[in-house]
Amino acid sequence: MNFYQFIIPRLNGKDIEKDFDYYLGLVKKGIAGFIIFGGKLEIVRQGISELQKEAERPLIIAADLERGLGQQIEGGTIFPPAMAIAAAITPPVPPLAKGGIKGGWGQVSGSRLTLLRKAFKAIAVEARDAGINTIFAPVLDINTNPKNPIISTRAFGEDAETVSFFGIEMIKALQANGIAACGKHFPGHGDTEIDSHIGLPLIKKDIQSLEKTELAPFRSAVKAGVKMIMLGHLKVPALDPSGIPVSLSEKAVRYLRDRMGFKGILITDAMNMGALTQDVIARSPEKIGTTWQSKNEIASLSARNDRIEERASLMALRAGVDLLLHPTDTERVVSYLQQRFSVQPPADPPRRTNGCQLSANTLFRKSLRLVRTQADSQRRATEKIKTPAAPDFGKNRRLSEKITKMSLKIDGQIGPLKKPFLIILNDAENAPSPIPLPRWEGLMGRVEDVSLSEKGRILAERLKEKFPDLKLQILKRSSRIQKLSVPDNASVIAAIFSGIKAWKGGPSPWLLKCIKKLEDRAEIFISFGSPYMMDGIGDCPGTTPFKSPFFKGEVRTPFFIPPYERGLGGCRIGTVPAVKIYAWWDSEAAQKAVAEVL
Repeated sequence: MNFYQFIIPRLNGKDIEKDFDYYLGLVKKGIAGFIIFGGKLEIVRQGISELQKEAERPLIIAADLERGLGQQIEGGTIFPPAMAIAAAITPPVPPLAKGGIKGGWGQVSGSRLTLLRKAFKAIAVEARDAGINTIFAPVLDINTNPKNPIISTRAFGEDAETVSFFGIEMIKALQANGIAACGKHFPGHGDTEIDSHIGLPLIKKDIQSLEKTELAPFRSAVKAGVKMIMLGHLKVPALDPSGIPVSLSEKAVRYLRDRMGFKGILITDAMNMGALTQDVIARSPEKIGTTWQSKNEIASLSARNDRIEERASLMALRAGVDLLLHPTDTERVVSYLQQRFSVQPPADPPRRTNGCQLSANTLFRKSLRLVRTQADSQRRATEKIKTPAAPDFGKNRRLSEKITKMSLKIDGQIGPLKKPFLIILNDAENAPSPIPLPRWEGLMGRVEDVSLSEKGRILAERLKEKFPDLKLQILKRSSRIQKLSVPDNASVIAAIFSGIKAWKGGPSPWLLKCIKKLEDRAEIFISFGSPYMMDGIGDCPGTTPFKSPFFKGEVRTPFFIPPYERGLGGCRIGTVPAVKIYAWWDSEAAQKAVAEVL
């Protein structure tokens, strides 16, 4: 059995020319395909084309393009995150501020629906132009937990109806334009508080609750003909009481196949993620640790036991999963699998499916036929599509900017800004050094006040044009907000830059503390990322304490802010509630849109 045919390893687009022989070697060995990260469009396109020519069968060329080709490939268009798209397309019915409106898909006008379909088509056409034939999207998770550190704005909304509607629209648009869609992360990563890159999330709901909420978008996707589903690294006792992650669970696979009727390809989430590392170690006779949180600790443990991913890969294939995504070391995984399955082990009983017994090798061959059939079908479907020689990238960027502007949501009434004071909160780890702005004058005396990092640069420049007397303060994780001094008569604008990133684990304690400090002082809060960052901001100064959804009470979390810690000198001018602006992401278009409304 050639186990290369079950693996989708990483391809670094920036190094595709330098490492081409390595990738070509994998193709010659029969690799199923690649997941693309990074690189320039023309170089990646050429490299993929050459690899496809050398392949005996069509390669699955996949990428995480939830927000379009520009999310991974330089030169492509990047669109707003899913929650922003839903906010732009659905009617702005208060008080729901995040994502779509419950039932709002039925109210989407013809022009807005056309706009949505244009965006999804643009994503497909650009991906196909780059040589990509599979997109790991849509995200079918329902973000029901505001503490979720990894889904958040990646979800279309907070209810099953909204997520199902947008998910189906994206599936249809991608697959009508030659791209295989992959719904993720089964059975739903929305009601979690742990990033599965770091640890193993637990979903405690019973099967009835799952079928009513989390599973509904996946059920709709199956009916819509989605070609691939990604299994999340999630512990879901309702599907498998043993506690085995869904991505490795035969019971979860059987539920998808038998109960939901899914006949397409099943693929794991990335095999190098911390959720699997932690869980496999915990169940292994060679157990070497218990629990951990940091990426460095996970990497250290992985180095001490070189069979963690191999064992997980074995479990996944035995469970009936068709493809393994992004192992750290493809050769070691293949070698391990070949050793274990060169001969059917006596201790490995045949699997039973629909009343029939299937050996492990039979299961593998069944998966292999499915993958090959779909790859061949995908190639034929792509060849039939007649499209222009190249996508209209300029038109697509304008479309993205339009949706970004439409998605902006404002909670409150923006009044006149007197002596505006912009405070940029940059939650990025290892934020870049500030970029000097010598033309900037009239600021306070410290270095950070007369320079800008990339985060917030466009916002500050646009506001400076509107308000020549604008004052600016940039705070990064290394900054100490206690030293910040704000004039009593200034109109404070707090701009929060905190993206949703793998391995990050949610907003930092530093950022939460900054928001707490500014709660009674800022007149306007802007979130260029998760909208939930502003959920705990009181409506009136001194009356409603800051209770972020990321806090668990007042004393049971390292994010705890003691009640005696007060805000910055005084409180907001008068008793006007703070205005909250939801920008969803930190693109230039989003920053320009916010500057226009201030």
